[in-house]
Amino acid sequence: MSATSDDNNDFAAAEAAAIAQFSVIPGGRRAPLRAEQRGGPPPLWVESGAWDESAIPPRPWLARGYLLRGSVTVLAGVGSAGKSSLCVSYAVALALGMRFGRFEPAGLPEFQDAGAPKRKVLLYNVEDDDDEQRRRLSAALRQFGAAPADLDGHVFRCGPASIGTLLERDAYSGAVGFTDAWHALEGLIAHHKPDLVVLDPLVELHTAEENDNTALRAVIAHLRGIAQRHRCALVLVHHTRKGAEAGDMEGIRGAGSIVGAARIALTCAPMTREEADALGVPLDLRRRFFRVDNAKANYSPATEAAWHELTEYELDNGDYVAAAVPWKPQDGAAAGPGGAAPEALALLEAEVARGTEHGPYSPRLEPHELRSVAAVMARLGIEKPVAQRSALRWLMGRGFTVQQYRDAQRRIRKGLRAHDGGPEARWLDAADA
Repeated sequence: MSATSDDNNDFAAAEAAAIAQFSVIPGGRRAPLRAEQRGGPPPLWVESGAWDESAIPPRPWLARGYLLRGSVTVLAGVGSAGKSSLCVSYAVALALGMRFGRFEPAGLPEFQDAGAPKRKVLLYNVEDDDDEQRRRLSAALRQFGAAPADLDGHVFRCGPASIGTLLERDAYSGAVGFTDAWHALEGLIAHHKPDLVVLDPLVELHTAEENDNTALRAVIAHLRGIAQRHRCALVLVHHTRKGAEAGDMEGIRGAGSIVGAARIALTCAPMTREEADALGVPLDLRRRFFRVDNAKANYSPATEAAWHELTEYELDNGDYVAAAVPWKPQDGAAAGPGGAAPEALALLEAEVARGTEHGPYSPRLEPHELRSVAAVMARLGIEKPVAQRSALRWLMGRGFTVQQYRDAQRRIRKGLRAHDGGPEARWLDAADA
């Protein structure tokens, strides 16, 4: 018999003896039922024996430092900071088995070209319908050089047909009940067996008072139960308080039990003016950048934070949709856009100001498309995606803007326009657009 079994038997015997001695508590209240009367296991497990370290199961990471099976990750930030876009990129990286900046799916070989095992992800979004979810996924796929077909059977999108509440708390009794949406969602999870479930946003998932520690502890416990029952990692997208700083656990909005019940807490914060100045990013572009910090670890200096850029991609339907893309400070303006030679930048500026025979260059960084500014960059030796993004930021710093115009077929497109108005095109002002 194992040490654990012996200790549990000892505990059960001690519990039975205690209850037998104090079967009736003064005042007429009854003592708790014994384990065998409850019809379940003892309320505590006890272990005192020796163990073999090599036999301890390793932590079941999906992505070390980000996602752990059976546990909750809270990702919090201000509105429009990039939280949802970041989760979509995480989902695509897991589904493809590919690295995404510091986010590395478990099982990714260190010195091989092969990717990590492809994982399944279920996205439950209360705010975005299926069309918007597909737009975001399409944009995120561009940076991986992948297509929607690559996600088939690995990324499942769902959302509420009406109200997305999963848990309802009775204001009088405090009891937490489950809605039809909860049962439908758990049914989907049981059927598809995803490795990651993303619930976005937390505030829409329950009816409890957000600052009520007791209520939110129960809400998070039920949500964590999904992760434990189905052995998946669970991400809750949440908000931070106004004025919260990057990596500040106290800045996560609502009851402290939200963070307390999470295994991992990440903050998503836009680049500040001070950070933009330190990293050489023009102030008018800083809102495109945001940092991700572990709120349960130490705050990182600006140069060491996990930075991302909201990069806009043009979809085949003509929409421009932003996706979160990893960004390193040394790739920024202060480093000299991607290390491009001054003469190459001068030629790039002149060429983009002149435009193509069919109209302005597109800001879309797709080298295989002749109208893309990336095609010009590639001809000038600016070939790496990181260098191209830096060169595009340099152009914007030189006064270029992204504006709409009508092409020869009267379709509305977006193009790069110089500060002097060139190239010649049927540019649209705000009223026309």
